[in-house]
Amino acid sequence: MACKETNPMFRYTSGEEVHVGDVVLTGNNNNTGIIEQVLEPGTDEAKAFACPCGGVLIAEDWNGQKGYLSIEIPKDSCWEDVSFVRRAPSGGG
Repeated sequence: MACKETNPMFRYTSGEEVHVGDVVLTGNNNNTGIIEQVLEPGTDEAKAFACPCGGVLIAEDWNGQKGYLSIEIPKDSCWEDVSFVRRAPSGGG
C-alpha cells in the first residue's frame, strides 16, 4: 500500500493540528482519550499499530479502565472519529 504523504499533518475536523497530550473524544461511545503518540508514516511503530501510512495512538478511559486505540490517517488527513476537546497544559508542574 502506497502512502499519500511522507510527512502528513494530522488535523481534527475542527481544524486544529493533532498534538501529543491533546484531550479528545473518540467515536467509541464518546470515550475521553489522550493522544499518546503521533505515528509517523513508514516507521516500525506505525506498522506495529497497523497504521503503516501514519496515525495516532490514543489512551482511552473505558469505564475506569485504560485502553488503547490506534487510528490510521484518513485519506483526507481529517479525523472524523476523534473530536478535539483541549490542548494539554504546556509546561505546568
